[in-house]
Amino acid sequence: GDPGLLTLHAFNALSQADIVLYDALVDETILGLAGRQASCIYAGKRSGEGYFSPDGKQLIFQSEREPENPFYQIYLLDLMSGESTRVSPGSSFMKPLWKAQPSASAPSS
Repeated sequence: GDPGLLTLHAFNALSQADIVLYDALVDETILGLAGRQASCIYAGKRSGEGYFSPDGKQLIFQSEREPENPFYQIYLLDLMSGESTRVSPGSSFMKPLWKAQPSASAPSS
C-alpha cells in the first residue's frame, strides 16, 4: 500500500520489529522504515494464514512463493536464523497447524 497511509502505530511497530514478514503488496519504502535490527523476510506473492510454534521459535505459514504452482505451499520459518523450508508436498490444499502437545501437568488417564 501507500506508505503515506501508515498509522503512527504501524510506523512505531515497524521501527521496533526484529522480524518483518512481507509479501508482494508491500512497497519497498515501507520496508525501509524497519529498524536496522530487523530481518525482512519475503513471504511470497500472497500469503495465507500462519501460526507460531508453542515455544515461539518457529512460524508455520502458507504462501504462494512458487508462481508455477496453483496451490499455497506450507513453509516452516526458523525465526532465529531466518531460514525457511517448504514442508508441504506441493500438490493439494493443506492448512498449517501445530500438533497439540500434551501439557506436562495434564492428568494421565
